[in-house]
Amino acid sequence: FTLRGIGSLKEMADGPDFSDLGQKDIRCSGVLQGHSGPVTCCCFDAAGGTIASGSEDGELRLWRFTGDTWSCVKTLECGSAVTTCLFQPAGYTDLLCTGSADNLVRVWKALKGDCVANLAGHGDRVSCASFDPIDAQRVCTGSHDGSLILWRINKQKLVKTLKGHKGAVHCVAFNPNGELIASGSQDKKICLWSVTDWTLVTTMEGHSGMVNCLSFHPRTEWLVSGGIDKDLRLWRESDGVYAREIKGHKGQVNALCFDPLRGEVMVTVESKGVKGRTNTVWVWAFTAGTHRKNIKHVVNTHVLKGHEAGVTACCISPNSSLLCTSSDDTTLRLWKLWDAPSGYLAGAAGAKGGETAAAAPPPKKPQAPQKSRAELRKQMGLTSGNPIKDFVNDISDSVWQWAYESEGGNEQSGLQSHEVTGRRRVNGGHENVYGWVDDSQSVDVDAGKQQGNCAQQ
Repeated sequence: FTLRGIGSLKEMADGPDFSDLGQKDIRCSGVLQGHSGPVTCCCFDAAGGTIASGSEDGELRLWRFTGDTWSCVKTLECGSAVTTCLFQPAGYTDLLCTGSADNLVRVWKALKGDCVANLAGHGDRVSCASFDPIDAQRVCTGSHDGSLILWRINKQKLVKTLKGHKGAVHCVAFNPNGELIASGSQDKKICLWSVTDWTLVTTMEGHSGMVNCLSFHPRTEWLVSGGIDKDLRLWRESDGVYAREIKGHKGQVNALCFDPLRGEVMVTVESKGVKGRTNTVWVWAFTAGTHRKNIKHVVNTHVLKGHEAGVTACCISPNSSLLCTSSDDTTLRLWKLWDAPSGYLAGAAGAKGGETAAAAPPPKKPQAPQKSRAELRKQMGLTSGNPIKDFVNDISDSVWQWAYESEGGNEQSGLQSHEVTGRRRVNGGHENVYGWVDDSQSVDVDAGKQQGNCAQQ
């Protein structure tokens, strides 16, 4: 093998190496045109071979990599402005969920062009949506009426309505294990909800303006939010504690996302900034641990220009090779983050020349650990051997909790865990939803200076 071949084999096994992100030349590799109004949302399907985009023109467009370019293969009429769109996660059928200005949530068999469900329940336009990563027959939607609704789409059933915000809900997200839901609102607050009992766990305050976007890190317990105040804020999901502020944006932050493989790349998009520094896409090197102080780097490496109006949304392909952004200028732009080997993890973004990458079988749905709470505590050294002392500690430590849900005989078990009170430290560490955390490994954030190349003008 050549050295290049060996590198490709390593990338095939380990995924992309973003340790030198600042030195990568990130360029616009394509512009998708077809919408007649501002493009409000975009998303990749689980295989990475299809992009969906929604617009204020009322159209939902599907784009596929054919030959050596991306082209629109289907246009679906929604009747009113499309405000959000999202494919089901890997391991499920490729259903697509959309929200629109007519207050409806629609579910599509997108490539067939069939709308299989119209879900009514919101009293104002639907603004955001997020699938449960453990049970993707459930989707949570947020609305300008200030509410969140959890739906079971295979039964077209409203499961629960959550009310706590005093303004329009602009963003919503499940955490990676599906036990928490975070929502951001016009009221400047972020609410953290427990999926176990549908209670409001905590309210996170700090933004000085409307919260436009939020996202959980795919591998750690971090939550990042952005808003009209131009700031990014980091929060610990386990207790809602505010950790850090990341400055740099000159305009309001409209959307953010992480690369889905490792979370080493964070992308944020903005609009309404100062002249010459607006309508831009920001790429950040994000290196963080699970402890609140264990953030090694959050450094802006690229500011990408090209859109001629505000950038509204962003998403990264499942193999982390391709970034897609949408804009009020009616276009979508594609940016290559790394050269994925052909067929890597599936997804047409890895296609070479005139070939279209074959879609690999989707990965299995994540499963909750099968150990009992007592076994986990014993394994982590959190038992003293004294049953009375252990009983007292068990009450004071609201750490591990199991929940089982059965709806119509379709039983779904999932890990429901949240570190709320008494975060007990043992031998220099503590337990949380992700396991054992070593408190001694802590490095403060180095916001760093912008480096790298401001890519495609």
